[in-house]
Amino acid sequence: LTEQTGYKIIFKTENSIPSFEKKLYAGEYDFAYMNPYHFIIANQKKGYIAKLRGNEMLTGIIVSQEKNFSPKQLHGKTFLFPAPNAFAATLLTKFEFKYKYNFDIDKDAKVMYVNSHDSVYKGIARGVGDFGGAITRTFENFKNDDDKSKLNIVYKTDSYPSHPIAFHPNMNQAEVNKIQ
Repeated sequence: LTEQTGYKIIFKTENSIPSFEKKLYAGEYDFAYMNPYHFIIANQKKGYIAKLRGNEMLTGIIVSQEKNFSPKQLHGKTFLFPAPNAFAATLLTKFEFKYKYNFDIDKDAKVMYVNSHDSVYKGIARGVGDFGGAITRTFENFKNDDDKSKLNIVYKTDSYPSHPIAFHPNMNQAEVNKIQ
């Protein structure tokens, strides 16, 4: 991107979703790739403008060591999620379980936030939790074969438009256009 635009582009990643949220909502990024929920908040707080998004649809999943699940078996179980505001991994799965199964994960189960999708997979494979929220793309990319072999996708959410790339409103339009 630096070679194509002539601009010095610095790629940053944070060690957790909450760290990313804090910096995004403070307006620390010129542009960022974010989930749809993060975009709504970043737009409201700092005026970020979405210009691009991935072509893939976003689908949340629930993984378990079990082969399948029944809503009756969920009460009191431990659910792992990467972060409270992870769009498909947390928000969509909680929403769909509440409205499709009348099961409120926050009230009827134990919830733990573990910072990343990979941490969800490792936690479920190693017995830290019973069910874990994530997304199909990160599951496909999860490389730990010992842990992955213990996991089963037991639920998929409906699919939604994917993550946008949004630009800080202080960027000049010529820069945005060239980067875009």
